[in-house]
Amino acid sequence: MYKILFFLILIYSPLTFATSKTSVSEYSILIDEDWSSVMFIYRNMDNDETGEIITYGGYKWFEETYNHPAHSTTSFIQPADIGIDGDMYSWMKERYQLQRFNYSFNYKGNDQVINFVSPEAIQVISGYITRSEPFSISTLSSTTWYSGTYDPIKTIDDLKVVAKNNARTFCNILSNPIVINSKNTELKINNLPQFMKTYGFECDQNLNLI
Repeated sequence: MYKILFFLILIYSPLTFATSKTSVSEYSILIDEDWSSVMFIYRNMDNDETGEIITYGGYKWFEETYNHPAHSTTSFIQPADIGIDGDMYSWMKERYQLQRFNYSFNYKGNDQVINFVSPEAIQVISGYITRSEPFSISTLSSTTWYSGTYDPIKTIDDLKVVAKNNARTFCNILSNPIVINSKNTELKINNLPQFMKTYGFECDQNLNLI
């Protein structure tokens, strides 16, 4: 009976993550230091908060790590300056370990996505957003690990920097229906793509900056 229940949870959890987006009223954007991944924090009308990380074009270690079920992995969120390239354990300091980080991994075309529900993680991330500080999020599975360093987008100039460094990522961000239809918490702007047109930043249907 318990095995059946667990199996059903695995089947329906992606649907739960997806349907929760329908009531999103506000969101935050965080950009990875390599400019090819983005994190969204979604705030629903019922005050629930969820997160999403999208790796545009995919990334081997992101896929191989998050393809493992959440209950079999361990995740950490810590200040960005602690991690050292090539030193796995420097990205996973015990004091920054999350007690619960529930996520669902899926694909959107060529992109890889995790949607996560974790009040603890959201609370920690919100602190970094408030302080305008970068942080790393790392996950360790039985065979692989992934770490990404994210910086909050809090000004229009921050968005311009994204466009300068990776125009396709910029256009992918603006194509998100929630970015079009909801309010950005930090920028206090509705319909961000329309607003960015006033600064001369516009994307075509093929996600090219024009």
